[in-house]
Amino acid sequence: MAFTVRSLAALVDGQVLGDADAEVFACAGAEAAGPGDITFATGERWRAAFAASTATAAVLDAPIPDFRGVTILVPQPNLAFARIVEHMSAQPRPAAGIHPSAVVESSASIDPTASVGALAFVGAGATIGARSSIGPGAVIGASAQIGVDCTIHPRVVIEHHVRLGDRVSVHSGSVIGGDGFGYATDDRGQHARIPHVGTVIIGNDVEIGSCVCIDRARFDATRIGRGTKIDNLVQIAHNVQVGEDCLFAALVGIAGSTKVGDRVVFGGHVGIGGHISIASGTQMAGYSSTTSSIKAAGAYMGAPPLPLADGLRVRVLQKRLPEMWRRLNEIERRLQPDVDVNAGGSGGPETNS
Repeated sequence: MAFTVRSLAALVDGQVLGDADAEVFACAGAEAAGPGDITFATGERWRAAFAASTATAAVLDAPIPDFRGVTILVPQPNLAFARIVEHMSAQPRPAAGIHPSAVVESSASIDPTASVGALAFVGAGATIGARSSIGPGAVIGASAQIGVDCTIHPRVVIEHHVRLGDRVSVHSGSVIGGDGFGYATDDRGQHARIPHVGTVIIGNDVEIGSCVCIDRARFDATRIGRGTKIDNLVQIAHNVQVGEDCLFAALVGIAGSTKVGDRVVFGGHVGIGGHISIASGTQMAGYSSTTSSIKAAGAYMGAPPLPLADGLRVRVLQKRLPEMWRRLNEIERRLQPDVDVNAGGSGGPETNS
């Protein structure tokens, strides 16, 4: 399908430099884009590639004199280009209606504009809002609530009484509302399961990746705030409270009853202990973890986490430790020539000098 540069510029409130009636058919990265493609660039690294680019159009924040294509000028090219890609690659929503192989309990309420795919199940008392789609093989539990314009991808499980707001997307393999991980241990060391009879409440405009598990609360609700985006393979335990507009990368794990503020960013493999609080605006680099609350917004790294600048200095010093240890041994030998500084397990490794 062809799109004019003019129509795409209007979509992102951009200014066109060049032929606004030029047509583009696909989106591409800066290095691969050719005739008929639209691309974008931010930073000098990519700008250099535009001297030889044959792309029909590009989304930029400043003109590139050597670029021969049409330019759409915007303040934030990456954000604008994301909107253009979404617009150009939009897939038609499934046709409204219930597939003949789906199983829908008689007390469920499904809006006439919604769709339920093949082999899906919708439990008793569940509600599905306008224009929402339930993918093939998905399970919507009893009394679960799905808002309007939601997309539940194939093989998702939305457990009983879970509530999703509007425009929520849940990707394949995720389970929302499974039992929390809680056991009471008796005096013989045996573990009895603690029932979790609460629910999960997902706010509007939340996106949940594939194979994400968000456990139901013990009594009240595990909550995910409006606008939060969750990558694949994330575990959010019972009673966790997540604020608005957070970003969680893959393999994040958050233990039970922790409170995460608004606009918090966790890199991949971040681990958060239970019953603590993370301040709004916190950013944690990948592989960081904490079992204590973070009370001040900022960027952190490590385990336990340090402010990012301190953590980077520690990383640099760690690489120098073998040499520093060798030099310390040499200094001690000079000061105390008759003493074996490594005798009696005094600390670090013996090194060859």
